[in-house]
Amino acid sequence: MIDVLVSITVIAILVSLISPVLEHVRHAANQVVCASNLRQVGLCLSMYQDDHNTVLPQERRSAARADDEPNDPQIAHTGEHPGAWSGLGWLVAEGYVSTPQVFYCPSHEGTQTQDEYADAWVNLDRPIRTNYAYRGELARPASDVPAATAHNHNPASTHAVLVSDAFTSTADLNHTTGFNTLSTSLSVAWLDDESRAIQGLIASFAQQGIGSDEAWSILDRNTEPTDNPSSENVSGARMFLNFLF
Repeated sequence: MIDVLVSITVIAILVSLISPVLEHVRHAANQVVCASNLRQVGLCLSMYQDDHNTVLPQERRSAARADDEPNDPQIAHTGEHPGAWSGLGWLVAEGYVSTPQVFYCPSHEGTQTQDEYADAWVNLDRPIRTNYAYRGELARPASDVPAATAHNHNPASTHAVLVSDAFTSTADLNHTTGFNTLSTSLSVAWLDDESRAIQGLIASFAQQGIGSDEAWSILDRNTEPTDNPSSENVSGARMFLNFLF
């Protein structure tokens, strides 16, 4: 009996030591999968541009939204009728994306999940949101961009973020330590935010209803134009995945 109790105690201690490490690896691995999602989205956007005379997918304004109210950057379909696709949703509508799973981050623990919209992707009878924000202003002619945001409207800039982890609500952030981003050069980069300072600024803008223009500007200023996430967490996850597979 004593031997059994000792064994149970040792196992419990080992589990308590290993659990944080496994949780750390799980989040890091999910971060890698999330970056892979954005790379796939980037490839699909590139093919879409090639087939549409370099034009990016357009955002559709819902009739329920006021003329001066910004579009929701996470909306893929407005739900008004089957053809009411918007933003990244056009990649599904025109066959560039075969499954909407690529629009959902495995780290996401908020309300906007793939399961929540599983029926909507089939029926197209209600608004569909993704876990990624799409910068629809870069798909519009510069003359159509409001003067207040015109300085940020530069589709040719490789530093401009085109798609990012969602930032419209602190409850629906994909990661607690930063953002995966896809630039207009279609390269993917990780924006580290361990201190959550950037998340705090973005959340403040969202709560004030200022819109997403300031959030995009923050991402532009802080994201390095690379195609290789530099986080040690991500590297560790790659090593762990290579070990497993």
